[in-house]
Parts: sequence; C-alpha cells; structure tokens
Amino acid sequence: MKPGHFTISVWFVSLFVFCATTTGLAAEWRTFGTVSYDWRGESVPYDFVLRVPTDYDEGDDFTQLEIIRHGEVVFTVTDEDGITKYSQAIENRDIKKITGSNLLHSEHLLMVPTIKGRSRFPLLFLFGRAYASQPGSLHVISLSYDGVPKEILSLRNFDLYNLADLNNDSVPELIGKKCLSQSFKEGFLTYDPFSVYRFGDTATSPMIFDLALTREYNKANYYGWAGPNCREDLVVVLHPPGGGKPVIMDAEKAKPLLEK
Repeated sequence: MKPGHFTISVWFVSLFVFCATTTGLAAEWRTFGTVSYDWRGESVPYDFVLRVPTDYDEGDDFTQLEIIRHGEVVFTVTDEDGITKYSQAIENRDIKKITGSNLLHSEHLLMVPTIKGRSRFPLLFLFGRAYASQPGSLHVISLSYDGVPKEILSLRNFDLYNLADLNNDSVPELIGKKCLSQSFKEGFLTYDPFSVYRFGDTATSPMIFDLALTREYNKANYYGWAGPNCREDLVVVLHPPGGGKPVIMDAEKAKPLLEK
C-alpha cells in the first residue's frame, strides 16, 4: 500500500469513529423541555434546554441543563439524581414567598428578580430530589458581566430555608440544612443545624460557607450550637425533665430519658 493510501485510510477511519461517537451521544439524550429568557436584557434570549437520557424513567425530573446563546452552548450542568420541580423541593414558607415571581415559565427552573447577590442579574436555582432523610441537591448559577453563566454553589444535599441579609451588607445570605431532622421518639430529634453561605466578592465568585454566621444563626434560630455538622451522637431533647428550653445532649446520656 502506498503511503498516501494509508493516510487516507486512517483519516477515513477516524472520521467514521468521530461521526459514530457523535451520533451515539446525540441518541443517548432527549429534550425534556425548553425555556427562553432574555437574561441580560439585550434582546438576545438565552435558551434553557432540559435533557434526560433516553432510558430515564423518572417522568417529572430532568438530569442535564444546557444554556444556549447565539446558537452556542455556554453552560452545562448535570445532576444524575435528577432535578425536580421547585415546588416539591421547597417546603419552608420563607422561601415559598419568592417562587411566585419566577421569571421563567418553568416548574423546574427558578429565577427570581429580587435575589441578585453580587450581580445585577437574577440568579438561577435548581433543586434535586430528596431521598429518605437526605435533602436533594442545590445548584446556584450566576451570570457574569460578559454574559457567561457560572455555577457558584453546588451542594449534594441542601434544604433551602431562607435568603436573608444576616450581616447588614445589603447582600442576602443563603440559609438551609444539609440534613433533614428526624424524630426517633416523641420529644427527641437528631442534631441537624442550619448552614449559612454568603456570596463571594464578584458575580461569579464561589459562595462561601461562613462558620461565624452559621454559629450565630443557630444560637438564635435553632436549639443551640454543637458545631456545624449533622451528628447522630447528639440529640435534641425538646422537653427536658426539669422543664425549660430544649437542650442538646450526648445520645448516650440521653438514653435514660428515652427509656422513660
């Protein structure tokens, strides 16, 4: 075989593999829904394309979001556990207040004009499904000043409770729980504190877990403070034997109370 023929053959095989691979990838996904919105206010809409694998059998959820502008994909996020309707993921009434002002005609994508963080553009929220005692995932996507979206917070498990300015800097903090409280006997709860995340210095800076704000928020709004992590070796006793406010106790020391 002449050298030129070998080169053409290799090129043909490579082209065939590329085309087959591309076709295979395209065939693996189907479009779940599409929403358009002029995110920057420049009369050039962004297309939010919701996708699922062709064999995905959870009818109310999708697993991949592509954001397209000028015909090009500018952002992609994938959540294999599934992104659910925000009305099913949001249960706390403080957060439910904001869902009525959603800028997108979507039951899955939540974009609220009054929550802007460090950016003048609204933020996009995606919520995953809860499983057993674990809340679903949370994705927060911000738009940079050059028009490129960026995920500034991605949490595998987070139950969003509220957005409030806790440090008086005119920028809201994000408040929620990484675990769902469990009642294993009347008057006894697992220790599942709140967590507070604050925005970074710029529109697309990653959000930051703030330990100091978390501690103060739990002291004021939870049953006390025993660290930032959910713990099974601690219990919240809602009705202590001597009366008074609920107390956080070592689980072993609380056993006599559980047996009564």
